[in-house]
Amino acid sequence: MLQVTHEDNLPSEIVFTVKLAPSHGFIRRFTDAEERYIGTKQSPVRTFTQEDINSGNIQYMQAEPNKMNDTFILDATNGVTDVNGIRMSIDIIPRLIPVQVFNFTLNEGASKALTEDVLKVTNRHFSGNNFLYSLTEPPLHGHIEHSRHTGVAITSFTRRQVEQEFIYYVHDSSETLADNFTVMANDPGLRKQSAAQTVHIQVSAVNDEPPVITANRVLRVWVSSVMEIRPEDLRAQDRDSPPEELHFMVIPPSNGHLALKSAPMKALLNFTQAHIDQGQLLFVHKGAMSGGFNFQVNDGVNFTPRQIFSITARALVLSLENNRPIKVFPGSSTAITNEDLQAVTNDISNTSTRIITFSVIRQPKLGRLVTRQPDNSTVDISTFTQDMVDRKEVVFIQTPIESVGWEAMDSMTFSVASSPTTLDSQTFKMDISYENTGPEHSTVLLANKGAEVTEGESVIIDESKLDASNLMSKLPTPQRSSHEVWFQVTSLPEHGVIVVGERNLTKEKPNFSQFIVNKYGITYKHDNSETTHDSFVFSTWLNPKGKTAQRPQDDIDIVEEYFNITITPVNDQPPLLKTKAPSLKVVQGDTVALRPENLKVEDLDNPPGDIKFSVISKPNNGYLALGGHLNESVETFTQAQINNGSVYFIHDGSSVSGVFYFSVTDGHHKPIYKLFNLEVTEITISLVNYTGLTLEQSKTSVSLTQHNLAAETNGRNFTIHYQITKPPHFGKLLKDNQEVTTFEQEDLQTGRLSYHMISLSSAEDSFVFTAFTSEANLTNQVFNITVRPLIQVGKGFSIPNGIAVKLNAGFLNASELANISNSDPTFEIISHPKYGKVVWTKPKMSKKAVPAESFTFQEVMQEMVALQLNANMTGVQELNDSLVFVLKADNVQPAKGEFHFTVVPYDAALFSTTKSPVPTTSSVPRTPIHTSRNGTASPVLSTAFLSTQQTSKNQQKVKARNRWGNSNRTSIFSTTLGKPTQGTEDFPFRNTPVRVESYPQKTSSPLLVILPLLALLLLIIIFVVLVVFLRHHRHRRTSSSKETASTDVPSSQSYHGQPQRSPTVPTVTVTPLNPSCPNSPLFDRLLTTNQGSAYNTVDSNILLSSWKNGSPASSSEIIRTTTPTLQINQYWV
Repeated sequence: MLQVTHEDNLPSEIVFTVKLAPSHGFIRRFTDAEERYIGTKQSPVRTFTQEDINSGNIQYMQAEPNKMNDTFILDATNGVTDVNGIRMSIDIIPRLIPVQVFNFTLNEGASKALTEDVLKVTNRHFSGNNFLYSLTEPPLHGHIEHSRHTGVAITSFTRRQVEQEFIYYVHDSSETLADNFTVMANDPGLRKQSAAQTVHIQVSAVNDEPPVITANRVLRVWVSSVMEIRPEDLRAQDRDSPPEELHFMVIPPSNGHLALKSAPMKALLNFTQAHIDQGQLLFVHKGAMSGGFNFQVNDGVNFTPRQIFSITARALVLSLENNRPIKVFPGSSTAITNEDLQAVTNDISNTSTRIITFSVIRQPKLGRLVTRQPDNSTVDISTFTQDMVDRKEVVFIQTPIESVGWEAMDSMTFSVASSPTTLDSQTFKMDISYENTGPEHSTVLLANKGAEVTEGESVIIDESKLDASNLMSKLPTPQRSSHEVWFQVTSLPEHGVIVVGERNLTKEKPNFSQFIVNKYGITYKHDNSETTHDSFVFSTWLNPKGKTAQRPQDDIDIVEEYFNITITPVNDQPPLLKTKAPSLKVVQGDTVALRPENLKVEDLDNPPGDIKFSVISKPNNGYLALGGHLNESVETFTQAQINNGSVYFIHDGSSVSGVFYFSVTDGHHKPIYKLFNLEVTEITISLVNYTGLTLEQSKTSVSLTQHNLAAETNGRNFTIHYQITKPPHFGKLLKDNQEVTTFEQEDLQTGRLSYHMISLSSAEDSFVFTAFTSEANLTNQVFNITVRPLIQVGKGFSIPNGIAVKLNAGFLNASELANISNSDPTFEIISHPKYGKVVWTKPKMSKKAVPAESFTFQEVMQEMVALQLNANMTGVQELNDSLVFVLKADNVQPAKGEFHFTVVPYDAALFSTTKSPVPTTSSVPRTPIHTSRNGTASPVLSTAFLSTQQTSKNQQKVKARNRWGNSNRTSIFSTTLGKPTQGTEDFPFRNTPVRVESYPQKTSSPLLVILPLLALLLLIIIFVVLVVFLRHHRHRRTSSSKETASTDVPSSQSYHGQPQRSPTVPTVTVTPLNPSCPNSPLFDRLLTTNQGSAYNTVDSNILLSSWKNGSPASSSEIIRTTTPTLQINQYWV
């Protein structure tokens, strides 16, 4: 590229010097020693050697972009010979393809070929390359197309297609004056592209669009008025012509003329749309109420069809809507408002700018009509507008005050005009009176301004503060000199006294005159109390001179008002700390406002804003701040800021409590120093609802809501999460039917959670969870799921002690479970009653009751199980007990249940009724449960129990066989006791008793036939023995019947099913045929005596029991006989 040699010189001895530096770059040299280039554009390399060139260490560096070539001139020398003017030409290959674009102009709707006059690449390095042009932004109002495919827009084309003039820009004939598109050249072979270049197109408009009338509506004007025609009334538009070139040619209107604002009386027949747009066109009405004009619009080439512009006129009505007198206090100024004076027209359009003008014909005599200026000065006026009245700018000033007297009436005459109509000679009145009081004049007197006094001091009330001399104006002028004004204080001040001369005003002497006020004044003395306001009430009237001041009888002649006294407090009371122990409870990391209950200081002399606190020692676990600037610590604040909740304590999150030391002062007295305690409460989570979940037996899923589980936290983060750490054993927790181990409080609130039992082997389930937030957690919480048995358990039962009570469906009803499971539900006893057991009613091998550990619902319905209670009830009226069981059935989960009942002492009289029990032969009792008056449920006429609250006068006879073979006997529990009553019998007990005797079920066992026969034989033998015995001892038994009865009555603890003996009924002791118990009674006899009436024929009821080893059997049988009438001194045994 550059080489200069000499046979006698080495390349390092030939030196080149830059004579003319490059224009667009610089020379630099690489130094091997420093391993870098030296030379910049500011200080380029000026000399170098041939050896540098041979080593490739000399470089030309381009410094200016977009330059295609450069040159520089060198001189070479070996120290002896010089070679001058070596010209070096540098051809710069562009980094980007140098595309040149040129703007062009075409007519609207025309097309233009994109030749090299528009797109051209001139650099020789790219000559012959057929690179690709791409449109990065296509034209907005046209498109680029290939001449062989007209109408099809393209986004790319080649350089050859441009050279062959195949590519065209086509305008879309829109009314646009400019367009552009952006193009970029790309040569994939050279891996080069050009910068994006934009071609701008200027479109010459073609007037090919006719004008269009876009608005032509009826113009409504007022009679004889001048109305502006606006663009919304009349408008023509042309897509290719401006408004100045749209000319209207009109025929003269029939009811007026058109004019410009510059010459409203000069009619015109031509105007442009620009005149309308600029608000210059007017219509002046004259003549008919309706009319218009014909017009046609042209743009110089095209015309619109001829149209009609219609104009209608109507009369303008002007009226006074408000015209009432204003009330003026003498010597004052009063604004005239639109409530006092208002003129309106029937022009109610929202766009109306109508002006209503008032012109004063005659000014007021007792004052002036003025308007206030911005500087509060006044200017007399004779004309004003309704707008000025609406803005309260028109004011009447009453002057002079002496011309009024007590009251007077003034007026002005005016006219109202609103083009084109007027109202003439209207009158507006001004009512001037001292009685026209208001916010600015609260007194009817000439002066009642009140007074100001310093706390504990006095103030003189003179005529400038209290003056009622204007009351004289009520009298005719000749009478005024013979009267004077008197005052009477009707309500004395509460916090001071009024001194007149040297005496205090009292209720007995409350009067003083205006003369005293004018000459000496009266004095108010404050009592030095911590008050800021006081007042007294006074009456004033006119009194004839020389006569004793006498309050008039007629209240019309009296003026009564308050005289207010403002007391300036004196800071003589120190502030007092009302909070005994200033403190604040704050949760870790929380921000809490200080309230008056935390810190309160009162000062009778100063408002809360003047009580200032200063923090002497800052808190050690946070800082104090003011609302709105919680990031800035403060050391001073006021009681007012505490009262407003503007003082905050921002805790730093530590667990330790803290204090700060403060002082408080009112700025006058000595400060109070005190400690403020900051008690920190740890962030905790607590369970507010933790009731567990109950799943009904035979169901497998139940919703889990916030009523079952809910937690709350005292922290700032209220989002509580739940994590199940130990899942349920027999089910799953589902959320939207998907098993989950985590959930949130929101899921509980929306009811999205449910528990689904998948194993039916357990009556309960549980899971362990942790409730947590980002600040605290609560771990190892057990949530229990319990299966509720599908059974109806009787409630409110009273079970007698010492006997066996058969269970039936009235106690335990599992019929619904039986229907659902299609099986016989089983009761497995978990815990027998505390005071007894559940036993079988029909032991097969032994007469002794056999405890039952489980039984079925069918056995309950057949009364094959019973409750046998043996409680010690000495001194106890009742005991609570229960039976705990597990209810099982096929294809359902077991469930734990409990039957609650009350144990009561057995009482034969308590469990008797006026009706005989009705045995139920069906094996399944179907008697429903009824509720007695006392709220105790009991099945009615069941074989297991019988309600005592029955009413009947006739006894119902029921024949039922017993094992004695006698069908005529009845149970002793059916015997009528006491005196019969009419209607329902009332018993002195609350609990509904149960009938404990059950009837034997039909069976094919031969024992049930043999045993009754043996018992009947034994009964006959006993009966014969008793008759002999009783006849032998009749006389002795009669004399000692009471003693015998009292000693033989068994206690409630030892009673096992026998009816209690009555002390009024003779008793018989029967010795059973049992050698082990020779003295045990066999049975008792009970008679029912009806006192106060003759004996009726009643059935004697005898309870017959069987014994074994001296104890009564588990059941009693009923023998019923018809009782004959007894004679005197006769009785049955």
